[in-house]
Amino acid sequence: MPAYFSHYTCGVKAYESIPISYLKKCISDHRHAYCFGLEGPDFVFFNVTFGKRNLGSIMHEEKCGLFLRNLYKECVKLKGESRRIALAYYAGFLGHYALDTVAHPLVYSLCEEDTKMKSLGKHFRYEAAMDNYVVRDYLKREVTDVKIMQLTRLWGMEKKVVMRVFNRAVSRTYHARKINLLSVYMMYFSYAFVRNHFNDKFKIKENFFEAFENVIYKHSFHSALYVNNNLYGYTKEDYKLFNEKMEMGIKRAAEILRCFNYATRGELYGEEEKWNREYEFFKEIGSFSYHSGERLDDAFYEDDEVENYG
Repeated sequence: MPAYFSHYTCGVKAYESIPISYLKKCISDHRHAYCFGLEGPDFVFFNVTFGKRNLGSIMHEEKCGLFLRNLYKECVKLKGESRRIALAYYAGFLGHYALDTVAHPLVYSLCEEDTKMKSLGKHFRYEAAMDNYVVRDYLKREVTDVKIMQLTRLWGMEKKVVMRVFNRAVSRTYHARKINLLSVYMMYFSYAFVRNHFNDKFKIKENFFEAFENVIYKHSFHSALYVNNNLYGYTKEDYKLFNEKMEMGIKRAAEILRCFNYATRGELYGEEEKWNREYEFFKEIGSFSYHSGERLDDAFYEDDEVENYG
């Protein structure tokens, strides 16, 4: 992933670029649901499993389009305020998908090392540095001024709606992974705890854990996940390459959101129009790996032009 600050920035810019509409009002009224949606499937990495591949990894690489279609269906079947919350959350999720499928292939290509652990450590450092550059460039702020937990904290009805539609969509898509609503809540609480822990404006926690990792692993690893202004030696020249993907991701996210808004209003004009608009929307999002950007075999269309967003 480009880390959350890049996703948040992409979400802000995509939101600003879409015209005044029903969807834009939903996002404005439920900003926390939208911002949590910008986490995409990343918060699922906080689902601790033993002897199994993590569900978060599966959701990044398998049935990506099918999950988005199922999540859409769970959202639009709701009524009233619940529906508006769900649509705001889904809009954020689409923003995460748009940026990941565009930018992630670059991140992986630049962070290859001779071992998986070294590659992942470099991956974390690169993303952390790019987050700093992105927030400074687009938002004119520092990452330590962007309060993630205040943005993504869900309360009451918002939490109930988001957890429920997510759980149902996962159950419909990944049949072999039996998760229930309680486990989804546990993922969210774990996510909130860890996100709070990684606040580290003065690099105190990072320096401590980096020293520990250098003793155990001979290189840094998870310590780069701490949120501060560390650039890890990456320069503005490195950022220029990433920013090209960032701009593409914002444009892609805005296109998808406009198509999503159009699809949600189809029911006002009858079932046939509703189906036609959803058909075009599912074609627009397709099914691409969050990691490689490659097209997957669960795409809604099988005969349209093959296109990779990496």
